[in-house]
Amino acid sequence: MSDLSTLRSIQRLSGAAFSVFVTLHLLTTASAALSNESYDHYLALFRKFYRPNPMVEGLVVVLPLIVHMISNSLIFMKKKDIKTEKPIQVPLSKKIHTYTGYLLSLLVPVHAFATRFGPKEASFEHIQEAIHHEMGINVAVPYFSVYLAIAVYHTIYGLNISFGSPLRRPLVYASMVGVLSVAYYGLASLAGIVVNKL
Repeated sequence: MSDLSTLRSIQRLSGAAFSVFVTLHLLTTASAALSNESYDHYLALFRKFYRPNPMVEGLVVVLPLIVHMISNSLIFMKKKDIKTEKPIQVPLSKKIHTYTGYLLSLLVPVHAFATRFGPKEASFEHIQEAIHHEMGINVAVPYFSVYLAIAVYHTIYGLNISFGSPLRRPLVYASMVGVLSVAYYGLASLAGIVVNKL
């Protein structure tokens, strides 16, 4: 196995590991559509798995993310060294996956810092307060909407590649639309745009 294929395997595995956390995070956001209490309940429940203490959080959240980012950087540098006679045509969907990864490498640390070291412990009430009084709804909703779209695209597209592309492209995109619809409804509930009593 070449260095490049080893790095790609590491990148796929670390991305799949981090996607478990992303999935739990998206489910928490979506649960806001049910009720304030549901959001707080699922946030506390899922944190028992990925954040019972700093050591576990480091192993199951931070380590896979760092390994994923480093392996991607090494792949990028190695690919620059490979000389090809003809330029390789990269599909637009793969380019978007790459660019969303670059954006996430900026957004995730900022988001993690704000949520992990923010002045208040996360809860439905505190997040709604932050959206309205700290960020402002006109900034928060577009920011989180774009952030969700980038995270969902990168995660679902990346997982499909990691598992050998078992889903055809229309089904991958349909999955993204479905996940985003539920997550956006949760975001709208957190922002107080919709009433979340089902």
